[in-house]
Amino acid sequence: MKDNLKRYLFNAVVSLLPIVAVLFVYRKVIFRDAIFAHLDVINNYFPYFNSLFQSNGSMQFGIIGGYPIHLSVSTTWYSPFSFLMVHIANAFSSFVILDISFIIAAYIFTYLLCRKLGLSYISSILAGTIYIFSGQVLMWSETIIISVYYAMLPLVMICLYSSFHSKGYRRYVYVIISGLLLGVCWLVGHVQWSIFIHLAAFAYVVYLVLEAGGGIKNIARRSFAMLLVIFGISYAMGLPMLSALLNFVHLTSRN
Repeated sequence: MKDNLKRYLFNAVVSLLPIVAVLFVYRKVIFRDAIFAHLDVINNYFPYFNSLFQSNGSMQFGIIGGYPIHLSVSTTWYSPFSFLMVHIANAFSSFVILDISFIIAAYIFTYLLCRKLGLSYISSILAGTIYIFSGQVLMWSETIIISVYYAMLPLVMICLYSSFHSKGYRRYVYVIISGLLLGVCWLVGHVQWSIFIHLAAFAYVVYLVLEAGGGIKNIARRSFAMLLVIFGISYAMGLPMLSALLNFVHLTSRN
């Protein structure tokens, strides 16, 4: 009994260490009302984010620069996370809460994905820790329009993996959830990163189908059917952003 309790406490402490490390790295922003020093956050991302919290819907026109706000990758205009935080805290606190939450969620989801893949407890913790403290994540960890995707990537992969390793109706539930998550990716931040997540999902589905085995025709049929459902749901979810982009593209030289 005592040995099991000691082991449980040890595992709990070890699993919390990466989260404590994240809180330590961003301690000034979390506990001392400092601001993220990332130049894009100061000049671009936060002013757009702050506009969502204006009671009269006003915005400083200078930060738009003639570019429709619904198309800007600098805003989270359609993000359900942003609209939720409008009712909970002010713009600055919401920005910090969301950003830190995304980083911690990235660690947790990576750990859970590794456990599903059969890695040991410690190996999964190490994988999650290495992921959130990798150069790419640290480079953009202060920007909620990108940090959100660090959490979405392992979460989508968990659902895709579960769809192939579940029985009965649950596999279809995971397929639908995967599509919904990819749809949310269009709404929560940088469209370019959403495309990256979709490409990763495409590659992972093909890998899982190949791993399951079967003839070439069966593999192609399963891959096409699953991707059609997932990306179809994603397109429907992301239609507000995608339709705005498509309607504006003929007015600009950016493509």
